[in-house]
Amino acid sequence: LGYLSWMFIELPVRTSAFWTLRCSFALAASGIAFLIILGTACVYCNGWPSILHPEANKWRCPSPREPFLKARAFAIIKRIGKELGREFVTEEPKYRLTWKWSDDLSIGDSNNPRVLIIGDSHAGVLRYGFDALLQEKKYGGYAISCPLSVDVFDVKSKVALKKISEHPQISQVILAECWSGYLGNYFNKNPGSDEIQQFLEEIKKFAVEIINMNKMLLIVTDTPCYQYEPSDIAARMKIIEPRAAESGWRNYKQSEREYSLMQDEMNQQLKEICKKTGSVFVPLHLFLRKNGGYINFDEEDGCPVPLYSDRHHLSAAGSLRAAEFIMPYLFPESAAHK
Repeated sequence: LGYLSWMFIELPVRTSAFWTLRCSFALAASGIAFLIILGTACVYCNGWPSILHPEANKWRCPSPREPFLKARAFAIIKRIGKELGREFVTEEPKYRLTWKWSDDLSIGDSNNPRVLIIGDSHAGVLRYGFDALLQEKKYGGYAISCPLSVDVFDVKSKVALKKISEHPQISQVILAECWSGYLGNYFNKNPGSDEIQQFLEEIKKFAVEIINMNKMLLIVTDTPCYQYEPSDIAARMKIIEPRAAESGWRNYKQSEREYSLMQDEMNQQLKEICKKTGSVFVPLHLFLRKNGGYINFDEEDGCPVPLYSDRHHLSAAGSLRAAEFIMPYLFPESAAHK
């Protein structure tokens, strides 16, 4: 191959009168421009999935589209910031489902704040659903990053408590966390350790603090978490036959046993904390329970609807269904009226 390349490509190019330096640079520039245009078109069209794999495209969980140039600029700024060792903060799209908190995220009607959502990214994804449902009730509120730790009265927690005191109209507080993450870090290692008891005690203190402010506190269970992204696996299975790691995904659900092994212990602890503090226990995971398992897809107008945007965050559709499940706990008077 080296000889053939030298004989029929390198020698003719180097000895040809046509291949001047200017011609070489012009052709190289044209090739580079073509690749840039092709690559940009591919990114802009998101790889043309609806053309290449229309059946698989139905099972994907598309993120909300941003203006193309803004998205590219954001990516470039983020890369530059990473190289410089700092993060440039820019405005995020309102419903970016790969969730990123900002300091103050409003939901619903900002003129009538009633609800505060606090927690980590699993609380953040609830914002989409509550924003829509609270608008219907002419209520509003805020969502604030406040991931709990073994010291729940850290800076972020104090910001959440300050927000409540600044808005006395807020009457209901929703606490949602990736509790399975704490299970992995605490319960699965040493269920009887002092560290676990300290963590649970801190949650209880935080709950008492909010109850003492005459607010209703709802503590929400976590939804099932997966080893692989359900929508990604489902889409791939429409293109090629399932591989070994994907063979168990034909029913698109997590078994009750699998969920119980991972999260039941934490759910029981949260339920006990609610009993002791007067908080409201919300078994959010039940909104996904169907036919002996926990679904990660639903159906709407005969089409599959992904309820997850990645391995453990709800999609926009999942967020809306989760908010619908929580609303009767949040406004029991409305549910009783119905």
